[in-house]
Amino acid sequence: MESWQNPPPFVLAPPSSYVDCSSFHKESGIRISPSVLFIKLILAVLFFISAEIASDALPLPCFIMMSDYTVEPINDGINEFNVEFHGPKESPYEGGVWKVRVELPDAYPYKSPSIGFINKIFHPNVDELSGSVCLDVINQSWSPMFDLLNVFEVFLPQLLLYPNPSDPLNGDAASLMMKDKSEYDKKVKEYCDRYAKKQDADNSDESDDEVSGNEAYSDGRSESEDEVAGHADP
Repeated sequence: MESWQNPPPFVLAPPSSYVDCSSFHKESGIRISPSVLFIKLILAVLFFISAEIASDALPLPCFIMMSDYTVEPINDGINEFNVEFHGPKESPYEGGVWKVRVELPDAYPYKSPSIGFINKIFHPNVDELSGSVCLDVINQSWSPMFDLLNVFEVFLPQLLLYPNPSDPLNGDAASLMMKDKSEYDKKVKEYCDRYAKKQDADNSDESDDEVSGNEAYSDGRSESEDEVAGHADP
């Protein structure tokens, strides 16, 4: 006679040693042990939680993915925060430290984030007063495949390494760059020394209110625009 001392999770012909709390499928004659039911319940709960996070496009994973950066939530929220950004090496911006304001729209990642420098930077494609950024990949050609790591590890470093003076937000910087590159580099380093040190980024909280009240962010959208880079499932 077959021994039932170590029964498998799915067994036929339920023995008397089984307790009544197990589930019995009448049509197939299969009894499922309580441990299997418990595991299934846990998996169902985890699946439900992950589905809710994905459907709501919560930006919480952004904080996890950006663990190598200093991230400061604003007003204890998850849609607005500051990120400490360092100038790329082998560029005039090397050694500079900026606090970059990030605002995630409700439809993120189907809509692009809003990006703005808080402390000053001298760059043809960054507005000196508002800190807004002129960058096509954020303003116009954003894709749901992109994320904040792309912004801070690729897009912004590339912007500082290869400015585009033909499409400026700072006309003075664009003009100087085209006329005298060495003077432009010197001006950039002067701004880094004056406005982009670690303490400057840490002390830039006083200007946060001015930046938050300024609508000239890098997303290039007005309040009436509601275009998305992709379409979320209903």
